[in-house]
Amino acid sequence: MAYDNTATADGEGVSGGLTVEADEVDDARTVSIVDYGSGPGTLLGGKRWVTDNWSSDLTTLNSQTGSTARTLHSWGVTVPGYDRVHLSDPLPGQETTPASTVFQAFDLTGIRAVSYGQDSLLRWDIVSQIELFVGGSWTTVPAPGGGWMNGTGFVGYNPSGAALDTLRSATGVRITVEPNDAARAASSEPGRPAPGSGVASSATPRSLWLQWQLRNALRVPSGADAWVTGSTAFNAADDGVVRNAFRVDADGTTRDASDDVTLLDTPPGVGTAKTVTPASIVVPYPGDVAEGGYPSIRYTVDTWNTAAARASYLRVTDPVPCGTPTDCVTAASDRDPDVFTGNAYDAASNPFERFTITNVDFTVAGGVPVDQAATQVALWHYDDATDTATVTTTTMAALAAADAATLADVVGISVVYQSTDPETTGGLIPRGSATTNTIRMTIDAQLRMHPRSEPLALVAGGVRVDNDTLAQSYDPVLSATARPNALASADVQLRAAGLDVTASKDATPSTILETDPDVPLTVTLGATDGDSTASAEVVTISDTTAEFWDAFAFTSLGTVTRPAGADRARVDVQLDGVTAWLLGDAVSAPAAPALPAAAASEPERITGIRVVFDNADGRPFSATVPAADWAATVTYTVTLRAGAVFPGDVTNQVDVLAEHDGLPASAADTGITILLSTGTPRIDVRKEVEAGGMKEVQPGEPYPWTLQVTNTGTSFIAVNEIVDEMGPSLRYDGSAPSYDNTAAPGMPSSGITVSQASASNLTFAFPADAVLAPGDRFVITVNMTLLPGLTAGQRAVNTFWVDTDQVFAAGACTNVSGNGQGVLPDLEENQCGTSNFVSPQAGPLLYAEKEVRGEIDGTLVDGATNISDPALPCVATDGGFYRSVCVPSTVIGATDEWRLGAANTGTTPYTRLTFVEPLPAPGDRLLATGSARGSDWRPVFDLDYGIQETTVAGFPAEGAGRNDRHLRGDHLARAVCRNRGHFELAERPRLQCR
Repeated sequence: MAYDNTATADGEGVSGGLTVEADEVDDARTVSIVDYGSGPGTLLGGKRWVTDNWSSDLTTLNSQTGSTARTLHSWGVTVPGYDRVHLSDPLPGQETTPASTVFQAFDLTGIRAVSYGQDSLLRWDIVSQIELFVGGSWTTVPAPGGGWMNGTGFVGYNPSGAALDTLRSATGVRITVEPNDAARAASSEPGRPAPGSGVASSATPRSLWLQWQLRNALRVPSGADAWVTGSTAFNAADDGVVRNAFRVDADGTTRDASDDVTLLDTPPGVGTAKTVTPASIVVPYPGDVAEGGYPSIRYTVDTWNTAAARASYLRVTDPVPCGTPTDCVTAASDRDPDVFTGNAYDAASNPFERFTITNVDFTVAGGVPVDQAATQVALWHYDDATDTATVTTTTMAALAAADAATLADVVGISVVYQSTDPETTGGLIPRGSATTNTIRMTIDAQLRMHPRSEPLALVAGGVRVDNDTLAQSYDPVLSATARPNALASADVQLRAAGLDVTASKDATPSTILETDPDVPLTVTLGATDGDSTASAEVVTISDTTAEFWDAFAFTSLGTVTRPAGADRARVDVQLDGVTAWLLGDAVSAPAAPALPAAAASEPERITGIRVVFDNADGRPFSATVPAADWAATVTYTVTLRAGAVFPGDVTNQVDVLAEHDGLPASAADTGITILLSTGTPRIDVRKEVEAGGMKEVQPGEPYPWTLQVTNTGTSFIAVNEIVDEMGPSLRYDGSAPSYDNTAAPGMPSSGITVSQASASNLTFAFPADAVLAPGDRFVITVNMTLLPGLTAGQRAVNTFWVDTDQVFAAGACTNVSGNGQGVLPDLEENQCGTSNFVSPQAGPLLYAEKEVRGEIDGTLVDGATNISDPALPCVATDGGFYRSVCVPSTVIGATDEWRLGAANTGTTPYTRLTFVEPLPAPGDRLLATGSARGSDWRPVFDLDYGIQETTVAGFPAEGAGRNDRHLRGDHLARAVCRNRGHFELAERPRLQCR
């Protein structure tokens, strides 16, 4: 009967002065009063067969499986006052007649532990005693050292060894539960049972679990019916149904419960699998390998029971002697291992016609109780002398111990696996799979030189050897007629011996640069046995490519490495393009082979080379199977002959030939290409000024600048021009540049044409043979002067680039000097350039200059001459004036114009500026130093023109202000050349009178 109980709730409150009411809510639950069946209402009792999760219902079991089953026993007292409770299985009194109880079909194997979480009332009770009915009487099981209870609950009983055997032999179990008054008295927990109130009571049942194992044989046989099967009558109305009854007894008040499980019979089954390793072997060429060295294989034959019921017998036969394999399947009652008698030995189909068994072994999975002494084996023997076959029987253990001599004539094996006594115990071979509970037989066999039945013939390659295995299962308990069987096969491919060879070739370096044409080239020729299945008797490595020998001259023979197993090596050569071979001498290891004498004295005549490897007695390199691998190498050096064209390439091929008498030869070749390269052009540029780390210079003073180019690549670089763009603030002072070709012998130190396209341009044109070789560095040093006009901190940037015949890839033009200037962008692909800068010095600095313009009133002469080097250019400044080492031309009587200028290029103001112009005269001296001035002529001052003064804005007549800097004043004067020669108005500008 069930009762519904509903609860409701609502609430109200005040928020902001307003009353707020909540919605009413409710919930309901149902409580039931459970009827546990007949019996006193103060006891609870129930019984269920359960699965391995200890809770789900178990309704069926497969018979003859040895399966584990579990029962859940529900019990309890609903009122206090009981002194103790006995839990009995089977019902009391039935323990003496197990044929009528669950013990007829099951062995008890354990009592499960019960934790306080599973039964909280065990905190107030104890399991005080466990008893077993064994041998006609009740026996108390000794409690463990701490008793049947511990800190987590009831410890359970799960014995092993002899104690487990005793438990299995029991036909009844009784468990006693009593109150734990000590625990109750020591606790203050509300609701605990009171001491002296008896076994803890509850309205809900408590749990206890037993564990069972299904038997194969009845505990109490009944006539011919000895097995536990689905057709056996037990203690229930239907065959195959096993009932388990259970009693709860509280001080004489009892309650019983029971549950049934049904046994199902399943058909037998068998599985088998077979492999062979290796699956392919080589038949040696006759005479190469002794028969004892012939290759071996291993057959692996696995067998297992596929049925749910444990098998009594499993047979495996290898090979199957019947033409139709299923003809060898025997009757369900015929478990004789001999299936060979009555079958003829067939040389065409029996794998052991070509193989000899050398060993048989077995591996049995741990859970499979095969008795090797009881397991019977039939061996099939063949006598080639009489062409007859016989059968002997032995045991599995004896076969595993048999030596190769005992097995030499065996051509078939049939094994019937079994436990010690299946007739009594029933089947014990459990269900398995290809990976579990298997029984493995391994058969080692060696390839024969001669077929077993034809001693004068030879086992040949190109044949597939098939081998079938037949497996059969027998279950006399559940199936008297079934003949389940399975087939498996494994094939071995016999391959004929044959030659193979590989060729390899390498050259170091693989590229020859035009810049280093004489570099030695090391050539390495190689050969290996590749995928040979036979060993060579002769190997020849040849190099005869005409194109290669036309381009390269032989210089020396390097290392010759013989193939493993070859004792001799001989070097032959071709000379002067003739294809006939000049033979060398064959030498045995460890001596190194040498060139023929005629070639050794003139190696450059060699136009072909080969090395022949063999043994003096003609034997193959290897006498094993598989044949031992070998590798051979030959090295030699060559150099490029004269006349090679760059860029270009030269191809070369190596040919390898492997030979064996009676076998087809094997040839291989491979080639390489040697590049003749002009190299990779790479160039580095650097520009520096010798003005200290701050790069601050005094305007008007010449400073040396260096223009450096370095070939950092691998090709020659033909240099056409080096161009310097000085910008608006720097000027070439006209002095002779210097050229440093110390580290660049291919670059000139003279014959360089210097020109100026403008006052800010300086171009160095080089002869046609100017070349930078890899690693060469060429430096130009040229003086330049900073013009006034920049303030402190401003920069005068000077760029330069080199123009070549080579094309530079991205990144091939570099500036790695560390000066942080980088390379110039937007140049042509054959150019590379960089830059640097100077700034004017700070402090008190005065810049002064003097310029001259010749014959301003006529056209008889023009231009100027660089007196330091007439080949150097002279470019006029604004107004046609020349300065420094450039001397303009004039004529006697012509009027010349002189310009004197000064500028404050420092950071300190000047209050007064005075120009002093001592006109030249023969024998005059310099004002500053007093040394001879070197004037040869005296000019006549043009009084009519006088002196013309030009000042920049802000230059006052009374002097420069304190904050006026870099102001400039110019004075213009004229004179007439009265005598032939030249004269000077200052220390630098001069005129040449013509």
